[in-house]
Amino acid sequence: MKPTSSMFAAVLISGISMNSYGQTIVENKRWKLAELSTDQGVYCVASTKDDAVFRAETFHLELIKLKNQANKPVEVLFKIEKNKKGSKGAVAELPGGKMVFSALSTDNRENFWGLPRGISALIEKLKSSEDTVEMKAIGGSKEIEFNFDGRGFSAILSEMEKRCNAGQVLVSKEFESRFSNSISSQVDPLRIGKNLTAQLRGIYYSAYNDFMAMKETQQGLARVLAKYQGHITELNSVKATLENLNSIEIPTAQRTLDSAFQQQRVAEAEIVRLDQLIPQLQQKVNASQAAYDQARSVLAPLEPENSRLLSILRDAQNLLSSSEERLSEIESRLSQITRELSSLRQELESLERQQPFRRSELNQARSELRDAERRRSAYNINFERESRLRNNGEYQNLRSERVQIEAVASQMAQELRQVRGERERIARMLEQCRANNESIVLPGESLNPEPVTGEDSNGGASGTIGEVPKPKPDIAKPATDCTALEQSLAEADRQIQEKENGLREVERRSQQVNGRLDEIERIVDNNVRREYEILSRREDEARDRLERIEDIVRREETRISDLRISLIPRIEREEFQLSNERPRVINSINQARASKARAETELATFRSRNDWDRKAAAVDSAVRQLRDDQSRLSGASGERRNNVARLEEGKRTEAIMRGRLQDLNGRVAGLRLREAELNQLLAGLPAERAPFDLKIAELSAKIDQQRDQFLNLTRQ
Repeated sequence: MKPTSSMFAAVLISGISMNSYGQTIVENKRWKLAELSTDQGVYCVASTKDDAVFRAETFHLELIKLKNQANKPVEVLFKIEKNKKGSKGAVAELPGGKMVFSALSTDNRENFWGLPRGISALIEKLKSSEDTVEMKAIGGSKEIEFNFDGRGFSAILSEMEKRCNAGQVLVSKEFESRFSNSISSQVDPLRIGKNLTAQLRGIYYSAYNDFMAMKETQQGLARVLAKYQGHITELNSVKATLENLNSIEIPTAQRTLDSAFQQQRVAEAEIVRLDQLIPQLQQKVNASQAAYDQARSVLAPLEPENSRLLSILRDAQNLLSSSEERLSEIESRLSQITRELSSLRQELESLERQQPFRRSELNQARSELRDAERRRSAYNINFERESRLRNNGEYQNLRSERVQIEAVASQMAQELRQVRGERERIARMLEQCRANNESIVLPGESLNPEPVTGEDSNGGASGTIGEVPKPKPDIAKPATDCTALEQSLAEADRQIQEKENGLREVERRSQQVNGRLDEIERIVDNNVRREYEILSRREDEARDRLERIEDIVRREETRISDLRISLIPRIEREEFQLSNERPRVINSINQARASKARAETELATFRSRNDWDRKAAAVDSAVRQLRDDQSRLSGASGERRNNVARLEEGKRTEAIMRGRLQDLNGRVAGLRLREAELNQLLAGLPAERAPFDLKIAELSAKIDQQRDQFLNLTRQ
């Protein structure tokens, strides 16, 4: 049954509008969970409140859900106790947009309904115990900003889902995506009155009911499909296997068979060609080997003497090369030593000249550090602050003014309480006047010139209120003529407003004075702190400079010691040793050059006398020809072996592919037969699923219509 406005009104009368929370089940920090019995069933209510000090209003937020009714949605409600500002709506700031609250009734605007956009976002924000939901009450004489604390919400939400929703989450993400998320966050809640709110709630309930019916129908369809699922899965598998066999495996096997035929034909032709070529190549190798053997027999008797002379020449060349290399190293190092000694001696002289200056600089840095430490230690932050505040004329004047303002504010607050007490007294008299059917003594036409006094908490007079009239027992009027009291009441209201305005003005000036006092103290604190920081920084800088100079002095003294004792003497010893070695190396070079010249002459004479160069060239030519012929023969032989292997591989592949094609064609025939059997078994499926598909389509269209209707109403 579709919910109606009267049904929702009944819910409100039953107490779900936050006027009553039923029996509390569990509490956790700022939240509690209660159950409330109504004519519609048992409602679960998760609620919290914001009752900030110094504010008249108390704000309540609650999530309600009909217990264990899957087709009923969760709702968010909001209430203002002591709605002094007359707020007519509210807005909650949430990630991704706002959630708006519209009035539930025209005669009681303290109850509001949250349009269902953003319920999930509200729940997620509250689940973060370190976060708050910021809200604003609007439409009254003044907007009020407040927030709801999330501490304890997660535990309450978990308990609510377990007790009231069979352990399921309260909000359907799918329904939100389809219905609620379409609602604009810019809807003005002040334009939505009682009738429109009830209409929107009815659409929301109806759409959710249809959505759950659609989900139930989808589950029914799933059960029907499950009955056939085994056959459907097998049929899909059979079709996929047939497609794979016909489009991939059989064509691939056929291509492999064709490739094997081609491979055999090519290999057989190559074997025939190589069998004709190899004997010719072997003859060439035999001829090249004979020519090489002949050339070697001519050169072989001369090789021992040639090798001996070459060995003598190589030894002389190696000695000459190593001696020249050593001489180059000695001369390069001696040149480098000359430059190093000059540089180190200049460095030593420079460091020794700087020593007096470094000691003076070190003493000065120590003196500057002692002075900076003394200045920083002598600076008293508290004394400087108090001294500057005492000498600040504006600050002292403002402190005096603050004392006066506090006294005036206390006096004005007391007078306001007195006026309000007198106003309540006059209001009671006016109520009695209007209710009394007999003649009573009423106030005169003019105001009583005597001031009216209020009463303090002890019943005594506490001060003059103003020109508020008191009844005079000298004029009798009919009981229905309460004009004088009405005028007195209006005058009392005027004085209350006047004193409230005056008190607000005094409070505003108090805020200005306190703000300026805080500002002056902040400026003085900043100045004093900055001066102390400057002194501390100067002390640190002086200490850093002293440490740097001490480090420089230590490093320079260490360097002077190293130069005098270690570095310069060591390099001077090396220079002496290299200078003594240089003549010996030069003598070794001269001897090696003479030996090399003698060996070159003997080798040249030997080779010229025995025609060595021509005979060696003949051997080299014969070797190159032999290697070339052997390489061609080896290549042809290897190519023939490869073609024989390819021929055998082609024959094996042919046999394998013929068997493979026979197996694949047999599988295709079997699968075709099984496909026909499965199609026969699934013939009744379309008729069984048609009613489910039709109902799902109808409910889906209905939900879309309700969503569009909801959106159109919020845009009016």
